[in-house]
Amino acid sequence: HIRRAFALRVLISAVGSHGDMLPFVGLGRALRERGHDVRLYGNGLFSALVSGAGLTFVETSEAQLARDALADRRATQTRSGLGMIAQRVMATVMPTFAPMARDVLPGETLLVGSSLAFAPRLLAEVQRLPFAAVHLAPSMFRSDHLAPRMSPLGHFERWPRAIKHATWAL
Repeated sequence: HIRRAFALRVLISAVGSHGDMLPFVGLGRALRERGHDVRLYGNGLFSALVSGAGLTFVETSEAQLARDALADRRATQTRSGLGMIAQRVMATVMPTFAPMARDVLPGETLLVGSSLAFAPRLLAEVQRLPFAAVHLAPSMFRSDHLAPRMSPLGHFERWPRAIKHATWAL
């Protein structure tokens, strides 16, 4: 554990469904209980969830956008689903980046983001701030030894290690 003499401002961005948001609400509560100023950025669909947990919520897009995305059957289609999800994820970057940037306290801010939250990554690079990525899905980790069972390349856990390594490099 790293102990600081002062509280940090922790800016959390989570992109996805309720299942993606809930762990970050729990993380935010734990950090708040340790005295940190926590703000969670996300779609308005999660406003009541986050506020109900006693955290500050910053809406970065309207709830209807999330409802539409969750109801869109194209998201589960093999060929077009990934591209559609990527477009929706990228549309969250700048609307999240601006309010997060306004809330930064130089020297006192930690950025946290889910796997698909690119705004805090970008803000960390631009302002040279500390950033922690929190991956909830094991498939996010690349491995030459035990490849993820689900990936854009399909199931390749039985491929020779050298081919897996070359595939990741490509």
